[in-house]
Amino acid sequence: MIRFILTTLIISSYWLYAAALSVQADVTQFTCQTTTVNFTFDCGFTGQVWVPAAPPAGISYSNAPSTTAPYWDVVEGKISLDIDVNDLGNAGSWNINFLVISSDSVCAMPITDNAIISMTYDCLGPPNNDCPAATPVAVDFGSCSYLNFDTNNTSFSGVTTSCHNFSWVDLWYSFTANATSITLEYSSNPGILAFYTIFSACPSNGGSELSCGQILNFSGTPGSLTLTVPVVDQQYYLQMSFNPTENGTDQSFCLHSATVPAPCPAQITISDAGPNIPNASYTVSDHIKTSGSAVVTTPGIVYDAAAYVLLDAGFECFADFEIKLDGCMP
Repeated sequence: MIRFILTTLIISSYWLYAAALSVQADVTQFTCQTTTVNFTFDCGFTGQVWVPAAPPAGISYSNAPSTTAPYWDVVEGKISLDIDVNDLGNAGSWNINFLVISSDSVCAMPITDNAIISMTYDCLGPPNNDCPAATPVAVDFGSCSYLNFDTNNTSFSGVTTSCHNFSWVDLWYSFTANATSITLEYSSNPGILAFYTIFSACPSNGGSELSCGQILNFSGTPGSLTLTVPVVDQQYYLQMSFNPTENGTDQSFCLHSATVPAPCPAQITISDAGPNIPNASYTVSDHIKTSGSAVVTTPGIVYDAAAYVLLDAGFECFADFEIKLDGCMP
């Protein structure tokens, strides 16, 4: 009878802990950097585990405690290690499968029990990581409000300048000059020291460097500098370079000039607008913004602004609309 009771207790204990082993982590979503991760099993065993499957390319494990390689030491159900993610330009997921090798508890049976956890990573860079995908920035009149741009996972475009030969990370912007002297106001580049460079076009398209300089922000307070370009109404490209250790801090700046727009005429004439918009004169409003190649004129004057009004022949409109000519003050 005693032997039967003991056997029953042993069997009951085994089935009590026969539920699948599980594990949780304090970090499961990663960016392109090294992160210390703390894993906790739902069984407080002390022993060793093995991760038989290697991580995907661009991901590695390090600093896991190990008294017997390649096994990792678990103490009271816990283990910590570093996960390095360096798969720049990509995003994805992978699983870590912990197989129990040794254990001091029936809730984690060697060879029989394992625990799987899913991880994700995002190493996608900002859309303006390279010059051909530069982000357009408007040049305001008189003053401007800061614009914030994400720098997570920014990489080096490969373009060095006469101001520096560092392989610092950089972001690219384009702007159309409304004056030859433009003020760049910055809140964060980021970092203490950064560099700006103006190009006539993307270097990959034969653009040449026009000017470059330092951006110093030792005190962390906003500042400004002057950009000089040779021709008005032409598009230029702005490279903003900074130390890769500052990745993740927004780039915050804006552009403005002191040029005051010329007054707009009271009337404009739209030609070749299509059957539903008669060729006639309309009152100028303060909301014109389009792109394209339509002709918007007053007698003897053609307005080719930085942003054009697109009213191709055959254009149809069944509601009221407004038009604004860039470069003039309504």
